[in-house]
Amino acid sequence: MIVLPMRGSTRALADSATAWDDPLVAIWAVFVWDGHDVWVFPTTAAAAARFEVLDLDELTYFADDGTVLRATDDKQQVRLTLTSERRPDELRERLQAYLPVVGLDPGLADDPVSAAQALLELEWRARGFQWFPWLDRRLHGTAPVVLRREADK
Repeated sequence: MIVLPMRGSTRALADSATAWDDPLVAIWAVFVWDGHDVWVFPTTAAAAARFEVLDLDELTYFADDGTVLRATDDKQQVRLTLTSERRPDELRERLQAYLPVVGLDPGLADDPVSAAQALLELEWRARGFQWFPWLDRRLHGTAPVVLRREADK
């Protein structure tokens, strides 16, 4: 079973983020795990906007370097913050198990940003509304979200 972000949610939030040095916009990929399924987001803001407060206890949040993100309830809004806890091996193991399920190379797990990019591209290719080009462009843009690394600033 492939679980991907809500259509259009990451696109709209990624497009609205104009400054990569904005403290609300992360420059790493965010992985949100629900059991064995994963959602990938380009920013912490996009990930937080996708989920409700009711989801907080059921999900595990990672930055691409394996840093655990803490999800808290901030006036009925989800807020993701970095913790000092790092579990890169767990993130790599989860990706190695998940990537073959969706038809991607498990070797991508050694570079989580590349794995996240591949998952975002897979999600974009599987988008709906392709038979309504104007709606497809509005919801998904004209290309998949492109993740930025620290060196790309």
